[in-house]
Formats: sequence, C-alpha cells, structure tokens
Amino acid sequence: MKFAKTALLAALGLALATGAAAQGGMGRGGGMGMGGGMGMWQGIVTKLCSPDIEKHCAEVPAAGQRDCLAGKIRELAEPCLTAVESTGSDRGPGSGPVASLCMTEIAKFCSEIEHVQGQVRQCLTQKKAELAQPCVVALENTGPAWAR
Repeated sequence: MKFAKTALLAALGLALATGAAAQGGMGRGGGMGMGGGMGMWQGIVTKLCSPDIEKHCAEVPAAGQRDCLAGKIRELAEPCLTAVESTGSDRGPGSGPVASLCMTEIAKFCSEIEHVQGQVRQCLTQKKAELAQPCVVALENTGPAWAR
C-alpha cells in the first residue's frame, strides 16, 4: 500500500510538472511559480542596463551579461544596479524585480493592498500609465504578463 501511494504521488508530481512546462510555467522562467530563470532576468537586465552592458560587458554573450554586470556592481547606474540585484538567485521573498523596481510606486499607489495572491501586481497594473519605466519593465517581464 505504501509503495502504491508513493508511486501515485510521484506520478501526480510528474503530471503537474509536465503540465506546467507545457503551459510555460517552467520553460521560459526556468522554474515553476515566479520564474527566476535566465529568461526573466535577461529581459529586465537588457532593458534597464543597456548603457552599462555597452560600457562593461559588450563582448560577453547575452547569457553571461547579468553575471558580468554583477561583477561591476559598484560601477552600475540606477536602475541597472537594482535590476541586477533583484534578479540574483540569492534574493529572498519580497525582493524580486517588481518589489525592488516598484518600491516607490507600491508605497504611493498600493500601500493599503495586502501582499498576497498578486493583489499588489494588480494594483500596479491598474496604475501602469503613472508608473516609472523600471517598474513597467519589471511588471512586463515577470509574472503572468511575461508568461503570455
């Protein structure tokens, strides 16, 4: 009985993972859920760090540019510095690209919103026309908008 239960759970896990990959939940984001893989950071870093990439990492292939920029962290301009820091694999909960790059907008427009189930993202999306460019880039390159 224990073996059958374990096999059933393993099959269910595989089915869920396969379904997530087929829907883009794993592929472009590099993992399930928030998607912290190369695809996510590459769009954010490329859009917010173009001058820094040109200055410090032009000869580096796109896949290595974030790491190259991380090695030049003290020389980066804002918001590139924030983009690089918020897309690192060592970040904790609440320190991803939207939280980091939209900090001012969250405080201004969404301070009363509970930080659960995408409510802050929804609040920011409703105010998109009033958001700074780095915040818009973070919203467009992460989460549901990015997965489409």
